[in-house]
Amino acid sequence: MNHSTKSVYFLSVGIGLVLAVLVSVFRSILLLTGYSPTLGHFYEGPAADIFLPLFFVLSIVVAVGFGIFFRSFLSNRALKQTLPSIFASGLAALTMLVWLITLLTNAVRYGTPSGPLRPLLTLLSFFTLLCIGHFVYSAVGGTNVRLQALLCASLAVFCAFYMLYAYFDTTFTLNSPIKIFDQITFFILALFFLAECRFHVNKVSDAVFLPIGMIAMVFTAANAAPGLIYAASEGTPLVGSVMHDFLSLALFLYVVARMLSFPLSVSEQGKQDVFAAEMAEDSTPVYEDEEDQIAEGDPRQETFHFDEDEGDAADSTLSPTRQEEPSDNEEEPSVAQTTLTFDRKSNV
Repeated sequence: MNHSTKSVYFLSVGIGLVLAVLVSVFRSILLLTGYSPTLGHFYEGPAADIFLPLFFVLSIVVAVGFGIFFRSFLSNRALKQTLPSIFASGLAALTMLVWLITLLTNAVRYGTPSGPLRPLLTLLSFFTLLCIGHFVYSAVGGTNVRLQALLCASLAVFCAFYMLYAYFDTTFTLNSPIKIFDQITFFILALFFLAECRFHVNKVSDAVFLPIGMIAMVFTAANAAPGLIYAASEGTPLVGSVMHDFLSLALFLYVVARMLSFPLSVSEQGKQDVFAAEMAEDSTPVYEDEEDQIAEGDPRQETFHFDEDEGDAADSTLSPTRQEEPSDNEEEPSVAQTTLTFDRKSNV
């Protein structure tokens, strides 16, 4: 069972990486050849209007279908830190700190945002610090379950405030595909972090975590790699600053590291012990009637005493048809008086 679960997880990561590479390459080509930075839109054509959305829809369908098809091969995992997850957590903490410093520096340099952006910037900064605390606490191997769950939930809240901040940001038009895709990416990341929180409260579900992880891999990679390629080619960042793309890349590596660490979290011996315990519980006999549970020596049991010297002839003469009907003057024997004694001498 453990090997099946590992194989399913590794296969899901492999399929997720293949989809992430395909979508990232296609989106990068589209940004370099069919994107207008002044308008914030792609040029009209089947590549941007049909094939790019189709790639993402196909990725979601594959991920969800994968989770449904392999649901019976999955078993609940325990949370355990591995070397890739420790490295990814430290990298995410460092990248998020630099991203926050860059965000606040740009706010001071170009003027403090007005309107809804001002309180959103404050809230976003506060929850960014909590997210950094989560990554640091995970990297050092913290064991406080409540603190882990609280800090992990702060990641989902951070993604929610980021979507609101991006919505009110006037850098792009409201219906810009760059802005919409960026918001969808962080929405999926919020779902992934919520699924990860289930590990801290013993409500883990592989059938939920695995498809969301695959989808998060595709969207974060398609948000990070094309942005970095566009910034390197055009000399200007696609969204805000180039740290936005590095943040998406760090979160992509964190998702991959988590997807690779969970299948290794339960040892084969531990799975065998659990399986043996379940088999022992299943082997316990189940009694449907109360009379099936009568203990030995209960007076309700019928006792038959046969003399050892009794022969086959005596046995052949005994039949239920020879039992006489009780007379009206005789009392019917009770259940406790059902003891029958057969003696060889009575048959002479």
